[in-house]
Amino acid sequence: MKLFIPFLLFFFLSGCLDNIPSTSNEELVLTAENNRIQVQFDKIEEAEWEGHKGFFIYISATSLVDYDVENDFLYRIGSTIIDHGGKQYEALFSETVKPESDSSSVVFRQFYSPTLEDSIDTLAIDIYVKPTYYIRKVVFHDLKDDMSNVLVNDLFIQNVQVDNKEIQLDIFDVHHLNGLTVSLRQENEDIYPAYTRTTYDPENNRLTASYEFTKTIPESFTLTLNRLKLQDQFWHFTLTVPAN
Repeated sequence: MKLFIPFLLFFFLSGCLDNIPSTSNEELVLTAENNRIQVQFDKIEEAEWEGHKGFFIYISATSLVDYDVENDFLYRIGSTIIDHGGKQYEALFSETVKPESDSSSVVFRQFYSPTLEDSIDTLAIDIYVKPTYYIRKVVFHDLKDDMSNVLVNDLFIQNVQVDNKEIQLDIFDVHHLNGLTVSLRQENEDIYPAYTRTTYDPENNRLTASYEFTKTIPESFTLTLNRLKLQDQFWHFTLTVPAN
């Protein structure tokens, strides 16, 4: 996977790719991860579902951060798998099960039909994970002059500089930064800057901004960053797993 920008090492994002037939000599890839979640192949199990013969693929997902692995992500396996002989297997059913023994993991499984060919050694499967924890209003508490690398809700402030009434920020996000607004929180009131100067780099989704207020910035302060809108994010992992 390709890094979105050099400073956002926590986030790996790739688009949906077509399923590629697996070959019998492929090296196994049983685990994949980014800095948010790890997915791992558990097993393939022959089964029957509503009169259809086929098999279940079991995948476990483990949270690598403080987000809830069951409620903050959605999971699915690719709807079609093609083996190295060109035969297609179609998904008919899927479900997610939370193991009782490990609160940081879930298991999800998907049923495919028809049954696997005996001659198939490996399968290439695509795993898609959608984070659902993103919010539009992101609050940064206890900021100070010369702070760096502050992360909240995958919104990243690389650098904070304060000069009297002015706050300068270098900001990166997994969502588009067009229309981002910033307010200073003081005494339960949102104070908006009197002057704003911004430079936006759409290629790296980087916003360099200066916000000038009418009052001197306190030594420790709280900022609220409001995203204009949220874009759906999908993480794509490909595993190569044993077929029997």
